[in-house]
Amino acid sequence: MTAAPWEAQGNPHSLDITEAEYFADYGEYMTSHKLELFRQSPLSFKAMTEGKLKKETKACYEFGSAFHMLALEGHDKLMAEYEVSSGPINPKTGKAYGRDTKKWAEWLEEIDATGKKPLMSGEYVAFCEMESSLISHPAASELLKVGAPEVTIRAELLPGVPCQSRIDWLNATESLARIVDLKTCNDIGGEHTDDYPCKFARDARVFGYARQMAFYRLMLSRLLDIPSRQVEVAIIAVESAQPFEVAVFEYSQATLDHAEGQVLDKLCEYRNAIEGSGFESRFLEPVTL
Repeated sequence: MTAAPWEAQGNPHSLDITEAEYFADYGEYMTSHKLELFRQSPLSFKAMTEGKLKKETKACYEFGSAFHMLALEGHDKLMAEYEVSSGPINPKTGKAYGRDTKKWAEWLEEIDATGKKPLMSGEYVAFCEMESSLISHPAASELLKVGAPEVTIRAELLPGVPCQSRIDWLNATESLARIVDLKTCNDIGGEHTDDYPCKFARDARVFGYARQMAFYRLMLSRLLDIPSRQVEVAIIAVESAQPFEVAVFEYSQATLDHAEGQVLDKLCEYRNAIEGSGFESRFLEPVTL
């Protein structure tokens, strides 16, 4: 990858740090995911920042994180971080002990002592199938042909509001700025049309993916000192079960512009909250259903 402009200039905004280092400083920066939580509930956001609401770690998140490592950083990286196994085997049955047994707990402790995480054999097999589908998809593989994985960028989107993002795949040169986000899902769904969007598109609306991509786009445009419309964004969706379908999704400029406005409005609201107005419930008045 050709050095990004900020790297060539020695700008510290593009950081070569691990995921653990990224989350070690998580409380000091606003992120797209934290802003979405603030959008949904300022009180939940406040509870999270005070340590009263712990960040939930779901199995699907761990699954997605491990697949990202394989697909974007390679097999060697995955093997360095994970121990692939079927679990501790009961010699009497020839099958793995139950996950609620002492043997399973001891097995997890043994893996933890090595500095690795457990990855079940069945999941690893699925990862290989998913990676094969990703590689064979012409549009998706083209997006991942040139660039760098897991790039952390930091910038102030508003004065006094430091932000950070960890970009799945970044291709930034003097002539191109492109962000690619890789997502796993159970089912992409059927044919996508304007009248009846596919399942992934409907889920994307629920989870605010347009605002997430607008947040990334806005940060990169700030760092490169270019209009945000010059930053290309794309989402690659990969199914985590048969038939392991892959699809590439792009947002219209109008959708991203609207989402960017929502991001900036919510950042202003957040800044006002921390500067004095406080974090209030969204439900002070009766809600008509």
